[in-house]
Amino acid sequence: MSDAKEKLEEISRTRETMEMVRKLAREKAKTNEVKVLLKESEAQVVQLEEALAIYERLQEKDTQPIVIKPKKKRGAKAPHTFIALASDWHCCEKVTSSETGGRNEHNIEIGAERSERYWQALAALVKEQQARFSIDNIVLWLGGDFMVGEIHGVESARSSDLPPLDEIAHIKKILISGIDYLLNEVDVPSLHIVCSPGNHGRTTDRTRFRLSWAYSYEAYMYKELAAHYKSSRRVDFDVSDEHYKVVDVAGFRVLLHHGDNIRFAGGVGGLIVPFRRKSLQLSSTFNHDLYCIGHFHTYGAYSGTGFTNGSLVGWGSYAAGMGLPFEPPSQVTALIDHERRAVGRVMPIWV
Repeated sequence: MSDAKEKLEEISRTRETMEMVRKLAREKAKTNEVKVLLKESEAQVVQLEEALAIYERLQEKDTQPIVIKPKKKRGAKAPHTFIALASDWHCCEKVTSSETGGRNEHNIEIGAERSERYWQALAALVKEQQARFSIDNIVLWLGGDFMVGEIHGVESARSSDLPPLDEIAHIKKILISGIDYLLNEVDVPSLHIVCSPGNHGRTTDRTRFRLSWAYSYEAYMYKELAAHYKSSRRVDFDVSDEHYKVVDVAGFRVLLHHGDNIRFAGGVGGLIVPFRRKSLQLSSTFNHDLYCIGHFHTYGAYSGTGFTNGSLVGWGSYAAGMGLPFEPPSQVTALIDHERRAVGRVMPIWV
């Protein structure tokens, strides 16, 4: 019996000990929890004190808005060259309203009106930019397809009321009147006119690379224009036979071509894909900074590549029949910044 009693007493002591241990553990846990809460509270107090200090400093500062100082005027205007693209006017082409669903109409009279608005807008843009920049030179690109011609046989012949020679004579008058207007309206010492024949002006069924200028109505017209302005001190023409023309503007090289040798089958990437591919292909030969074409009647300015010019004839029966996107008559103009050797700004002309 004594052994049993001792055993019970030992168990009782053990329970008391365990209970004491549990009590101490609970108290310790509470103490640790309090420590954590206290630490977090202290951190929050520090953050609040810092925020309050920042707020008090801000309250002490002058709350008046910052005044941006006006830009200092430069001693001289930055030199720029104005470049104007003129192509794909189809001056005498007939486009009826019924063919285009009322979206466009064109004939000889409308073509003359649109060309007049082009020259007026061009002169106004040059004078507008001269208020800010020094512009002593205009590069005017005559990029071809001013005529309809007979390149597509009967279809082309029916698109114009004038036969090719009369058509060229009419276009020559339009271009002379426009160039004269530009010279009278704009105070610019130099007008550099670069000429590229289009495919509509050729007299052959297919493109000829050798002696192509000898078989082009437009090439003949360009040389007639150059002869007309031969005595002018302000005008000079490039009527050389090269397929690709390069204009050096203060080290910035502009490559010009009508664009009819670019293969474009209407891919999902649009004209930009074959246009960039062609520019890259030509870069090893011409080392150009800007590539400009017409032909596709598509206005576009592509950073790092160049410009695709629109047209003055606008959206016609071919574009409507092919389901091509509608585009209003337009041409590209731009400024070349001499100091940065880059395109300064691009300005469309909508007629």
